[in-house]
Amino acid sequence: MSPLTITIKAWSAWAPGLQTPEDWQQWAAGEKTMEGDAPPDVKAIPAMLRRRLSPLGKMALSTAIPLLKETDSGVPTVLVSRHGDLHRTVNLLQDLAAGESLSPTHFSLSVHNAIGGLLSIARKDTSSMTALACGFDDISTALLEAQAILTEQDCKQVLCLIYDEPLPALYQQQQPALPDHAYAVAFLLGTPSPLDTSSSHTSAEPEMSVLQSEMPVQLDLCRRDTSESSAEASRPQALSLLRWLITTPRTAPLTLTGSRNSWRWSSC
Repeated sequence: MSPLTITIKAWSAWAPGLQTPEDWQQWAAGEKTMEGDAPPDVKAIPAMLRRRLSPLGKMALSTAIPLLKETDSGVPTVLVSRHGDLHRTVNLLQDLAAGESLSPTHFSLSVHNAIGGLLSIARKDTSSMTALACGFDDISTALLEAQAILTEQDCKQVLCLIYDEPLPALYQQQQPALPDHAYAVAFLLGTPSPLDTSSSHTSAEPEMSVLQSEMPVQLDLCRRDTSESSAEASRPQALSLLRWLITTPRTAPLTLTGSRNSWRWSSC
């Protein structure tokens, strides 16, 4: 495919111990690790919905909602998770195996697009929503899908939300059993601004990481590269891309290897 230019307007992220832009900058520089048990800030989520959310859902929505504060109500969304709310699904299967009745609420919230539905309800936004279950190369597939929606639907912005958590103990023998830590990353895509928006500013919310800084990047599909470093191969690719984006200066392209091909990210 021909190289594709994607404009990232802002990003937001959450992981254990990483909540502010400064936290993430230190993580990208190798000065901070993902650790701690502080939960994500869910005050922006209505209480009625908050009670229905699993830890994965709280993590995902608490990352997405602050990023959408300054946007219009009509923002299409692409939600991506390798495993979805697998902990909730395993609990349902264990109840079923024990001959117990299944909770209709837990069942309805175990489907792959449930978190997207709750986000739509929280924002009162009826825009299109796409839920993807990707393989290892989830972030490149997700942003490609988001950019296609931005072009096809002729909308101003598209939200791309990627989230996952460690597998239940039952599946820990899977190889690779990624991720090691729960995380959520959200990117707000848009069209390039006619004015210079290179300066960035941080959201006033201290609990969340929201950085607004227009970043045009180029995505290219190329032949599978098996030389990817072991550090990158053992990290969720959404976090590898985030590390590359917030590390300055970006002197070299980033290659993320998938099962069939590689995705090459470069600065414009």
